[in-house]
Amino acid sequence: MSWRMLVMAAVVVLVIGLTLPAHSFEVTYPDGDLAFEENLAFGQHLAVFWNLSQDGDIFTFQADAVGNALAVSLEGSPLGFAYWFQFLGFDAFGNRIFNVFITQGGSFFFVEQVAL
Repeated sequence: MSWRMLVMAAVVVLVIGLTLPAHSFEVTYPDGDLAFEENLAFGQHLAVFWNLSQDGDIFTFQADAVGNALAVSLEGSPLGFAYWFQFLGFDAFGNRIFNVFITQGGSFFFVEQVAL
């Protein structure tokens, strides 16, 4: 890990440690990646995502104006506050193929497979 990464990590830890967030939530994705939202007050939010695996997956998590988890539905899917698009590869037309998983606060569950 480079010294710049260490400095950046220290700044994130310091910012989180110095603030007393009114609301926060975190999502741990099934492949070990982590995301969280902290309300820093005065309309400021800190959204952090650690993509530990760097495998082409797409992750979303939604928050309301004060940093609470916000359940949304994408394209008619069940409500969820975090989506995991697990990259599987490419189809014959060059589209990326993903398995879509959602969490509603517990563990992630499979919803569908999509081509994007």
